[in-house]
Amino acid sequence: MVALAPPSSVYDDVVSAGELNKIGNVTVRVAISRYRATISFEERMRQQLQVPLTTYERIPAFRYETDPEGKERIRLFVDYPNLQRDQQAQQVIALAAENHRIILMLRTRALRDSEKMCVALGAVVGRPCKRNLPPPSFN
Repeated sequence: MVALAPPSSVYDDVVSAGELNKIGNVTVRVAISRYRATISFEERMRQQLQVPLTTYERIPAFRYETDPEGKERIRLFVDYPNLQRDQQAQQVIALAAENHRIILMLRTRALRDSEKMCVALGAVVGRPCKRNLPPPSFN
């Protein structure tokens, strides 16, 4: 599970200097605070939910092909008959799927909160938030 890890140094500086309370527009202040709280909560949950995934890598039915240096996984091979007999492995896989579902829900919430923050900030500075842009491509 990759961290969202948005830059927080500006937010941290604003809060530590007591400047957040000086933002006169309550809607903007609340939107910024809510977004930051969502990001913080998502990160704590991601770390907590990631812990059981270490057992995921030790499932005997899984075999990984790595790069020539053995540093990165390239492909996963699954021994399905072995996996079908391994109830503990099935439970670990189900847990991992549930954890990812929870993380996706939290990230959807973070996206909604970031859009609300963008709209509130855009209204104050007189520039609309462009929420309909296509998502970035990582291809």
